[in-house]
Amino acid sequence: MPGKSKIEKYNLEARCETLAFDMGKSVDEIAEILTKDLAGRDTITKSSVARWLQPRRDKIRDQIQTRLNEHAQEKLDTDLECIEEIQLFFIRGMRNGIPAPCEDSEEQKYFNLDIKERAEMGMKAARVIDMKLARSLGDPTGGGGSGLDPVDLEEFRNDLDQVKKEATVH
Repeated sequence: MPGKSKIEKYNLEARCETLAFDMGKSVDEIAEILTKDLAGRDTITKSSVARWLQPRRDKIRDQIQTRLNEHAQEKLDTDLECIEEIQLFFIRGMRNGIPAPCEDSEEQKYFNLDIKERAEMGMKAARVIDMKLARSLGDPTGGGGSGLDPVDLEEFRNDLDQVKKEATVH
């Protein structure tokens, strides 16, 4: 088992963590500050700081990854519902136009879209489908930059609601 590092030898662990994690100092800056703190008794190299910080950074990274995975699992069903709703909205828009609210009628009415607007709706639907397929196949980029960020699905859903509301005004 390797011996104590100089950071541990001089009880600089808390100071090193504060500089790195609270103050965002670089390894070079930390080594310089800790060496000054020792006032000529010894020197701390940047490689010593990097080696000492690495397991702590790994632990923090693992904790963050675990929390992100838990959050993703917790929100998965909601996100999938949002994706389905977005996809359906674009497909209906491509085929029929934008749905208009019909409180007094059972028949669904649509605001007409020109061919360019329908083509745009079709392309947006294709991007949503592309993202769904890429993610289901394990592509973490969601289809090579399809332009849709699954983290913002709820915001995207709210934007769609706003588009629907604005369409009813015209």
